[in-house]
Amino acid sequence: MYYLVTLRYVGPNPNEEIYIDFDQIQISTSPATKNGNKEICLEGWCGTTDDIAIYAHGQYATLDEARSVIIKNFGEVRCFENSDQQDVIEAYKFGRYRRMSSQETADWSYDSIQFDIKHDTTDARIQELVLAYEAEANSQGSTLHGDLEEFMIEHRTELLEDLVEDA
Repeated sequence: MYYLVTLRYVGPNPNEEIYIDFDQIQISTSPATKNGNKEICLEGWCGTTDDIAIYAHGQYATLDEARSVIIKNFGEVRCFENSDQQDVIEAYKFGRYRRMSSQETADWSYDSIQFDIKHDTTDARIQELVLAYEAEANSQGSTLHGDLEEFMIEHRTELLEDLVEDA
């Protein structure tokens, strides 16, 4: 038998780099258990420990059946290696792309922002650049944090302030 289990970070710091792309779906040969009494749990919330909530999503006779439920219930996912648990056959992350944290997005986009954003860059141009940066990140298997536009606007503001100071 195969069991679908999701692990979701539910703590106070979801945007920290360690947690931004933490949530996962696992196909396991062992069912989830409730964290209080260790009773087998086949559907629903199993408990939360150390800010990680565990949910059971059924029992399946074949690996292909479990995989098809993932596609049906969770949409686009991507495989990742999960060597922590021996009973986990396959593990997936939610979404097509790896989510970047705010800081990782800032670091990734820094040089491009310095080049592309000028004191007179319009809001419309910033919107175009956000889409272009996102497409580039997607081509590299990632998706950018929503703070990207703010980083661009902040840089433009700094350039405008420098102009005023120099005038």
